Amino acid sequence: MDCEEVMRNGNNKSGVYVIMPWRPRKRTLISDTLKVYCDMETSGGGWT
Repeated sequence: MDCEEVMRNGNNKSGVYVIMPWRPRKRTLISDTLKVYCDMETSGGGWT
């Protein structure tokens, strides 16, 4: 899960969210979660 997916799930306010990053080369989720700031306003939103 990343900020773009958080936005698609209906959370459209910028703020701190807990995400589980994607590991593209192995096509798996990284097991650790991270707290990140998601910008839901700039250029359509969904940015970390």
